[in-house]
Amino acid sequence: MSFQPRRILVATDFSDFSRKAADLAVDLARTYHATIELTHVIPFARGVAAALSLHDTRPEVFAFERSMRRHALTALATEETRLRELGVEVKPHLLEGPTHAALIAASREADLVVIATHGRGGISRLALGSVAESVVRGSYAPVLTVRADAR
Repeated sequence: MSFQPRRILVATDFSDFSRKAADLAVDLARTYHATIELTHVIPFARGVAAALSLHDTRPEVFAFERSMRRHALTALATEETRLRELGVEVKPHLLEGPTHAALIAASREADLVVIATHGRGGISRLALGSVAESVVRGSYAPVLTVRADAR
């Protein structure tokens, strides 16, 4: 029995690191005739607003929420187009919530998860946490992490 992923979830935050991981996923998708499930997660804007001490019902919160969504949809469409031009089928997904939890939930429908990691260690990782590490620990599908400094 060999591993042949049909749906490859590619987590993106639209950074250069994520693009590098997506490019690797494109190679895999071509090899296995798989679909790329291009996935971006935006945090709950009201949660972000609460962290910024804004009241949830203020118009600024809703404007912030709309702005986040608009930016994410535009960036997701741009990356979708880029990947399609590389010759693979792409299905974009915009999720909301805590990033690691949303990606773990989405991994239920994937055969493989591809995610970039900054490769931080020590204090930096402890202070910032690691979405990639949380996804590796909780994913329902195998996870391929791509380090920022990978060739």
